[in-house]
Amino acid sequence: MITLNDIVQAIEFLPAFNKNAQKALELIRSDNYTNKKLAEIIKLDASLTANILKVSNSALYAKPKHVYDISTAISLLGKQQIFSILSLISTQDYFSNLFDGYEVHKGELWEHNLSVAVLTENLAYLEKDIDKTILFTAGLLHDIGKIILSIWVKKEADRIDYLVENEGMDFISAEQSVLGFTHSDIGASILKHWNLPKEIISSAKHHHDNKLFNDPIVRLVTLSDFLSFTMGFLAQKDNMYMKSYDQVLQYYNIKTKDVEKMIADNIDSVLTTINEFKLIDKG
Repeated sequence: MITLNDIVQAIEFLPAFNKNAQKALELIRSDNYTNKKLAEIIKLDASLTANILKVSNSALYAKPKHVYDISTAISLLGKQQIFSILSLISTQDYFSNLFDGYEVHKGELWEHNLSVAVLTENLAYLEKDIDKTILFTAGLLHDIGKIILSIWVKKEADRIDYLVENEGMDFISAEQSVLGFTHSDIGASILKHWNLPKEIISSAKHHHDNKLFNDPIVRLVTLSDFLSFTMGFLAQKDNMYMKSYDQVLQYYNIKTKDVEKMIADNIDSVLTTINEFKLIDKG
């Protein structure tokens, strides 16, 4: 079983979250936000600047003319899309390895997280009075705990599989039983360590809770996680026995025909984002 010290050390050894990106994310959600202040922060970081301009000029955000400077990019895209882009380019490297406790092929976890991010943002219409700025990031980082827990899940795969297949446990409960922690617990700890917004931390922590969700962002991330799995993104065993999926479908009164329509309505935007960021990853 993993010790708390193991987890603390693993989190401390993670590369630090980009400080300028963190400042920019905090500014976007603050009462002091202005486009000028955001541009001033981003311009301090050449890598952030280059990557935001690259994404701004990609097919994903196709504009009538080429964007050459950060101020123009911020003005054209708006703070919600800039928040999403900052999250993408700041976290992509964390998913660059093979996490074979959860995925068969390198990049599956990144594609799954991207699909959940897109879906969470697209499904905002299901909720009222919600902060749309952070939806994409909440979806993108909901499974960040897997980057640490993967090695232990691989080592204990037989025991976890036995509990799922023979004892009727869902995967998250089997993780807890065998390892003493879940990827949701660890994900929340990572995001707290990075000082990200509490709503994003909560989505990582609670998206597999098998109870009615009190947080609308958690509900959307859970529903998006289910739809991503149904679409075939990271359709591994850890997604197959989740009671939280049944709970969230009941909450929104979503039937099979509704699931089919949601997939049809969203698959193009999901694939566009995944394909675009595969290209960006290749440079």
